[in-house]
Amino acid sequence: MVNHADYFIKSYRYVIVLKKLTFPEEKKLRLEITEDQISGRVSYIDINYRDILNADGFSSDLLQRLQ
Repeated sequence: MVNHADYFIKSYRYVIVLKKLTFPEEKKLRLEITEDQISGRVSYIDINYRDILNADGFSSDLLQRLQ
């Protein structure tokens, strides 16, 4: 159902869905993406609490249809 979202309020580049998330304001959330090949490259994305508060979301209509 989420794949049918026509647009986001803000422009977006990545979509990360977490069921529940809690962490203190002074901390950062670090996502680690690891490649499963011989090279085994690892990428990290550090996300500040403030960035999560300002992140775009799905429209309320779409979220109500998911329930």
